[in-house]
Amino acid sequence: RFRTSQELLDYVQTSQDTRLLKLIPLLMQRPRQRLPHVHSLDHACKLLSESKNILVLTGAGVSVSAGIPDFRSSDGIYRRLRDEFGMPKPECMFDKEYFDRNPQPFFSFAHELWPGRFNPTPCHRFIALLEKRGQLLRNYSQNIDTLEQSAGITRLVNCHGSFATATCVTCGYRCAGADIEDDILNQRIALCPKCPPHPPPRPVNQAGESSGGLGCSSEGAGGSSGGGSS
Repeated sequence: RFRTSQELLDYVQTSQDTRLLKLIPLLMQRPRQRLPHVHSLDHACKLLSESKNILVLTGAGVSVSAGIPDFRSSDGIYRRLRDEFGMPKPECMFDKEYFDRNPQPFFSFAHELWPGRFNPTPCHRFIALLEKRGQLLRNYSQNIDTLEQSAGITRLVNCHGSFATATCVTCGYRCAGADIEDDILNQRIALCPKCPPHPPPRPVNQAGESSGGLGCSSEGAGGSSGGGSS
């Protein structure tokens, strides 16, 4: 029914359909049972070759071999965010309340993950092959690096958004990520072309937004940008 993650997001926001949410407690109460006939790598390969509706869940680990660090390892992204940006918590980089107060750290860091610097990994190619063979039901990805798109995967939901698009956090104006590429690569705050210039326009927020509640504070982080723009 949904060809892209944005179509799914638009549906959830406009329909107020809560049926899927009601299933979550039920699913959490039922531990997954291991298939009794699958207990070796050969069995797993056979199962993959014969299955039609394969659901793939991917995270940062599938992109590590492309040269993109994960988040929580000793030399991962969160370690760098804490050491180089002095944030209360490294998760503040992707916290909307923190972004509203001080967007500059995000735009100072985003260029390091910008698409075009990295190539899809064998794991991405394998998932794309499943889709080509008509076996992939959906790939749910936590990643924002767009390597799935680069590999040709279309049956995809980017659970945390991606760099493929950018949306103004004030008026909702949406554009292609490529439209703010120059700002990202030059570590400038990308400003919305639709918001009025007075008061200062609010920057376009890239992927990785999360709701507040992390206890992130902008105190000592350089203040807000553009007289309170966000």
